[in-house]
Amino acid sequence: MLFLGTLEGARIDLQHISIEPCKSATLHYTLISKNGESKDLTYKMEGEQYARWGTDDTIIYHLLCAKHGLHYKPYEEPEFFEEVMVWKDEATGEMKSDLVKYPNPKYNPDANADYKPLELPTTSSGSTYEDIRSVHNEADIQQIQSLQQQLDEQAAKLKTITELLFKNGSL
Repeated sequence: MLFLGTLEGARIDLQHISIEPCKSATLHYTLISKNGESKDLTYKMEGEQYARWGTDDTIIYHLLCAKHGLHYKPYEEPEFFEEVMVWKDEATGEMKSDLVKYPNPKYNPDANADYKPLELPTTSSGSTYEDIRSVHNEADIQQIQSLQQQLDEQAAKLKTITELLFKNGSL
């Protein structure tokens, strides 16, 4: 699971990616709102978006964040780690604890110095991103109906040809 972005407490956790080579990638992720509600969602990246993906996975992070009006921010290694140390006092037998702070060897203060949030395009309605590919989209419904009609016509032709072949004894 990979934590992607926040905006006023909302976040995206990338669960996994299913890839159909040279065709598409299906992204499975959880959107967690600022009030703690979560939704398991999928997004199918295909066509030009898939072709432009390349080897830079940050495109996926930016894409999912933009879809939900969030800004992706790269992970920053913390400067220090804090850990609770617990021990037993030999003299009294009492359990004691202390908060220990130690430096992170992977910390780099300049790691994200050049990071700038992605400027999200806005639509005429003012929202940041709309996915209009849907069975509720009128153009898609018409295309689906047209394809279904073509399939029905081809099935009728195949049935006629099969019947003729049976009558002639060819099958």
